[in-house]
Amino acid sequence: MKKIILTTAIIASNFAVSARELMPGEMIVYQAQNAIHEKAQSKANKAGGTAFVTVGNTNDCDFRLGSTKIQDALDDARLNGTDEVRVAQGTYDENITINDFSVVLKGGYADCAAAVLDNQTLDATTTVIDAVITEPVILVSGSTQRNNVTIDTFQVTGGTFDGFAAGGGITALNSDSSLILNNVWVNNNTGLLGGALSLVSGDTDVTAFNLMIIDNQAQDGGGIYCNGAGGSSIFINGEANNGYGIFNNQATDGDGGGVYLSNGCIFSSFVGNVGGFLDARGIVSNSATGNGGGVYATSGSTVNLNGSQFCFFFCSGYNSEPVNVNLNSAGGNGGGIYATGTDTAVNLFNVFIDNNSANLGGGVLIADNAELLMNSIYPSEGCWSPGSCSQISDNTATATGGAIRVQTGGTADINRVHIQGNRANFGSAFYVINADSSVEGESLLITGNGNNGAGAFDDNNVIRTITDGSVRLGFSTIADNNIPDANEIVDNSSGTVRLLSTIVHEPNPVAIYTASSPTLDTFDCMVVHEDDSLIASGSTFNIIEDDPEFIDRGAGDYHIDPVTSPALDSCDTVVYTPEFNDSDNDERGYDWPGVTNNLGPYDVGYDEQSDLIFANGFEAP
Repeated sequence: MKKIILTTAIIASNFAVSARELMPGEMIVYQAQNAIHEKAQSKANKAGGTAFVTVGNTNDCDFRLGSTKIQDALDDARLNGTDEVRVAQGTYDENITINDFSVVLKGGYADCAAAVLDNQTLDATTTVIDAVITEPVILVSGSTQRNNVTIDTFQVTGGTFDGFAAGGGITALNSDSSLILNNVWVNNNTGLLGGALSLVSGDTDVTAFNLMIIDNQAQDGGGIYCNGAGGSSIFINGEANNGYGIFNNQATDGDGGGVYLSNGCIFSSFVGNVGGFLDARGIVSNSATGNGGGVYATSGSTVNLNGSQFCFFFCSGYNSEPVNVNLNSAGGNGGGIYATGTDTAVNLFNVFIDNNSANLGGGVLIADNAELLMNSIYPSEGCWSPGSCSQISDNTATATGGAIRVQTGGTADINRVHIQGNRANFGSAFYVINADSSVEGESLLITGNGNNGAGAFDDNNVIRTITDGSVRLGFSTIADNNIPDANEIVDNSSGTVRLLSTIVHEPNPVAIYTASSPTLDTFDCMVVHEDDSLIASGSTFNIIEDDPEFIDRGAGDYHIDPVTSPALDSCDTVVYTPEFNDSDNDERGYDWPGVTNNLGPYDVGYDEQSDLIFANGFEAP
């Protein structure tokens, strides 16, 4: 079935000036939204008396637990055209198959009398399907027609793969279906490809609301596996504070501890939290023996994580908390996210990538022509962390790329992001290697990425380029990263570095820059703590060696002082023109009355000071 994908999005949100800009790569699957509409319409139809059957353990049930089970009710529904099977609370020891027909399967009813009245509770764990044979707990199959299948308020557990169907919990195999998972808990299942949810072959579009994927394992895709060769997609939404997420799953001999995506699968999630250790929301505490502790994406797949509310016919997500990828680990590379392959895309908006670990790329690794786009969105009611709506923090790499490593032609476009507290031996913030590999960033705040080489990490530099990798940062601030004095903040080994309209200021006398071949490097309109290392490059313009006068660096406030800072009204746009407002969503180029411009009205660094009454993002939403 053909799906419409909107690759540029939406409308009115106060993103740049008064209207939100259309963000390339920010997408939503229309089919998934349409499935939500179908579900709402289905409920309306049921109010008018659509046929259903009941399953439970009392004499008033159509199918009674102990003699006939859920599968019998489903078989009867298929034979007689019944739309809905309602299941009373209890544990049902069986595996079920939904083969080539549309049906709504609903649990959570106290008994069959409540099922008749459609008086449903919302505790998924009260109605349990526990597998009894070596097969997925629920198998959805069939492709002679497009089927609409809903699974509502169930716990799905105990499934294992049988060699034919590779998933453990819920598997869609060669299925042409719209699969709605509402208030579903999938735990303690074991698969080959996908411990909890597996989409293999076929064209299956999953729309999930309040979905819990916990304590599952598989060789690849400990939580979720999606092969998108037939056009499959996964869309996850949920209520704020719902408590559901992708938590503590394991890829036991491969990649994608939480999520594994291949062959063009589109994965979109609007669910997360601020990263609490006991909070399962988001993509949390998953692990992989290979790559991608949280998420592994390959061969043209797409990852969309959006921590702001998005409305297009229907609203998804919420603004109070980010989508988070935290506490994941990879035995290989890409602790939080690993993306590889041409046309593979990772799109992150109002996302918190925190406390992930790996060998290379503690937070994110982008490889083999894959692309990363990360930015902040500013809803009118405010984001979860005003002034830093997107963050990459406290990730670690035992070798290189604490926050982000980009290699073998990968690209990262990162704007209005706070990068803090990440550590590695080389490139605590960025490590970029190989020709055509690049990081481009604007309005970045890069702080605290190092601890003077203490503990397990050398903290040799914040940014390292090597073997023709390139980094270009504009209107950004690099400060207080605590790199050992004998090293450099930026180490360019046969790559390219451009720092434009950027503050670099450390309290210790560490050199800003070293390079083996600096002929293409450019440094323009900067405020720095030392300029000797930059001057040696031969490509410096308009460098000010001075204290940028942050408002309160000790308290982590790196906004510039609007009275005393030499960064105020200092830059023009001859070398670099900003594309975005600053990290507080203040418009660039505010010209302060009474302040003599240096080159122009643009402030150096990630912060553009203005005389707005509530500047700097600290106002109440």
